[in-house]
Formats: sequence, C-alpha cells, structure tokens
Amino acid sequence: MTFIKQLLLLAATVLGTVPVSAHMEGRKELNNWFAGLRNMRGDYCCLGDEATTILNADWDTKRAADGTVEYRVHLDGDWVVVPYYSVVPAPNLYGRTAVWTIYYEMQGRRVVHIACFLPGAGM
Repeated sequence: MTFIKQLLLLAATVLGTVPVSAHMEGRKELNNWFAGLRNMRGDYCCLGDEATTILNADWDTKRAADGTVEYRVHLDGDWVVVPYYSVVPAPNLYGRTAVWTIYYEMQGRRVVHIACFLPGAGM
C-alpha cells in the first residue's frame, strides 16, 4: 500500500470513528441531520460548520473515460475530482453544495482530499 493510500485510510478511519454533534448558527433545526451525514463508504462527514459551501459555478459533473459520471469541485484554483465514495447519498436538507476537505503536506506540496461531498440543488 502506498504512503498516500495509508495516509488517506488513516484520515478516513479517524473521521469515521469519532461521533460528533454538529451545530450551525441560524439553522439549528439541521444540527442532528448534519451530525448524521455519512459518505458512501459510511464515514461521518463531521461538523456542519467544518464544511465549505460551494457556489454552483464551482462544482460540476464530467463523464469519465469509463463512462461513469464524476463530480468535480473547484478548490484553491484547481478542479478536484470527488472520489465516488465521498459523495453523501442523502437528500440535501441544507440546499447548498457542501464539501468537507482534509489538507495535508506531501513532499513539500499541499494536497487536498475530499472526505465528503453533498451535491446542492443545482445538480
């Protein structure tokens, strides 16, 4: 297993095993919903206030070489493909697109991993 895969597995394990309670100022009715969000792999997405809201112009879908459809998110000036297992397979009660990211350093470079992706109403 490569170092990158080991690091991502460790991050996913830590995020997936820590029960959290979300809070969102002004939308307290969504607290329990945010706290229970999980990606397709079953990992908790974490706190609602740790998510980044994405504008409709900063995410899209693209057909991959194998014919499947991928989500992409524009982060830090680059389009990042959302891993299929990071998609949240739940109705979006928040309404807006949200992404939960993990940043880490790898060989002097800043690398982003998308832990969870919640498509918005613009889907």
